[in-house]
Amino acid sequence: MREILGRFAMDVIGSCAFGIDAGNLANPDNEFYTMAKKAFDFSVLRFLKLAMLTNFPLTAKKLGISFNRLSVQKYFTTIISDTIKHRRENDYQRNDFLQLLMQLQDKGYVEVHTKDPADEYLNIETSTYTTEKFEMTNEQLTGQAFVFLTAGFEATTLSMMYTLYELSKNLDIQEKVREEVQREVKTAGSLNYDAVKGMDYLEQCIKETMRKYPPAPMLFRVCTKDYTLPNGLTIEPGQAVLISVLSLHHNPTYYPEPEKYKPERFDPDQIRPTCAYLPFGNGPRICIAMRF
Repeated sequence: MREILGRFAMDVIGSCAFGIDAGNLANPDNEFYTMAKKAFDFSVLRFLKLAMLTNFPLTAKKLGISFNRLSVQKYFTTIISDTIKHRRENDYQRNDFLQLLMQLQDKGYVEVHTKDPADEYLNIETSTYTTEKFEMTNEQLTGQAFVFLTAGFEATTLSMMYTLYELSKNLDIQEKVREEVQREVKTAGSLNYDAVKGMDYLEQCIKETMRKYPPAPMLFRVCTKDYTLPNGLTIEPGQAVLISVLSLHHNPTYYPEPEKYKPERFDPDQIRPTCAYLPFGNGPRICIAMRF
């Protein structure tokens, strides 16, 4: 099942984000999917590289340490670069993630003139504004597209897999989802966007899956300014903050009987603190996949 879901996830991401028809489901030996799997083939050496890149990024850059295998990185960057070249040479546009990056590059740079988004997020009053310019180079454009493609592959696959696992264990929930899907498809006339929009209970199931099995069990952040917690502890600039999303999502204060799979937790009338549910993180660096 994981193999099928993985191929489906890569087909969807490749199509929606980059307009690439990878054909992973139709072709079992597709190189596109094989390379994507290699991106998540972990070894002791890759864990050591990850530790080096996380804790000593500047040193790792000077030493030329890369987390991704060069063969995988070269394969996908070549595909993305060729896609960009084809669109520019043929004046072809498509409403997808890659096109947004290309439009950003065409502007030359992006100028940000605002106060620190963390101030608004933490309700800190300030009149300090900053202006920064970000240039989107060819290397950055390709790199961002590569990260979107590979990072979304594993997280999407696992989320679908865990959802199907829970539905297979909870037949009453499975039947309720099945009835909703059949009803909405019949109303819309086909399995289209309007039909999916009406599948509220299915959405609750997906949210409950991401609560119980968060794609990112831990969030790592670096403090940018002094902040005092309610218990009096002050976090200073430069200090690392590790947030256990898994522990938060299994806290009985917010989720009674946390080990039970209960999609009803996400009924519209259910109220909980905003930061009690963080499958995509939160704040100015929230995961772009939240709306995918």
